[in-house]
Amino acid sequence: MSPHSIITAWQPAIFPILRPIQKGRGAMPDKDRWATPLGIATALVAVVGTALAGLAYCDSHRTTDIALEDKQKDEKLESGDPILVSEGTSWLGPAWYASDKVHSVGGMRFPMNGYEIIHWLQANTIHLGVTGTAITVTAQHATTALVHGAELSDLKCEPPFNGTAVRLPAIGDGGETAPPVTIGFNLDAPRPVAQNVTPSGALSGPFTHQVALDKGDSREFVLNFTTTGRSCTFRATLTVSSQGRKHAIPIPATWRTGKPSGYLFKVTAPAKPYARAYITEGGSDWHFKPINPRHIIPENTTLTYTKDR
Repeated sequence: MSPHSIITAWQPAIFPILRPIQKGRGAMPDKDRWATPLGIATALVAVVGTALAGLAYCDSHRTTDIALEDKQKDEKLESGDPILVSEGTSWLGPAWYASDKVHSVGGMRFPMNGYEIIHWLQANTIHLGVTGTAITVTAQHATTALVHGAELSDLKCEPPFNGTAVRLPAIGDGGETAPPVTIGFNLDAPRPVAQNVTPSGALSGPFTHQVALDKGDSREFVLNFTTTGRSCTFRATLTVSSQGRKHAIPIPATWRTGKPSGYLFKVTAPAKPYARAYITEGGSDWHFKPINPRHIIPENTTLTYTKDR
């Protein structure tokens, strides 16, 4: 009940008391002269007391409602995934891209501050040699969440693409105050499993770490998937345990405006020869320059351009 409705409900009790004052002009007996104001004061005190009680009642119920809403939110979080996955910043993509089709992009401008070429690359090529992603993992459960590593599924491979090779300009990273946890996979292995990654980028044995995250804690993870001999598509999940249960959290392969836009990773190994090849060059106005495909050499998970002789 609101204060306004409380006061409205008391109006019939007050008005009969006020009415004699409004009407009377003659002298009143002494006993009535004090009785009337006393009755008015008593009624007003009762109204104020009731209004304050009503406000306290409303505040009490509002506080109870807020506590109930918070409890429901906590219960929903506790019953859901133990971690929240958002886009990271430490994975910049490969230097080379490749396509199974033959494209003519000679002279096409590469806008350093735009997205036209990036969208073209996403629509017409895939990462060459290595693909991956960076994700920020935030714990949501009251109990500690343990990140054990990652796993692959739906791995399908075929011969590498050899239609068109494209090299992008070098892009430096912004630097990280806290180094991310890096996990690598060799897609050429009979059964690719999570591995440690050295500072040089080499894989160095099974990933056996456990990253503990208390509620609200965040940590960035970088995942690299390499191949030297095949073109592959696959999906990946992060393995997490919390409250005695294990969870497989899907890892987004692509992002758009900060939200996952796809979960299928794609990568192709270096091939030779390519039908066409391009590099980006220029000062403030980068563009694609056609090069002789015979002058690019596959080296492990990348290509080396020897320049025209």
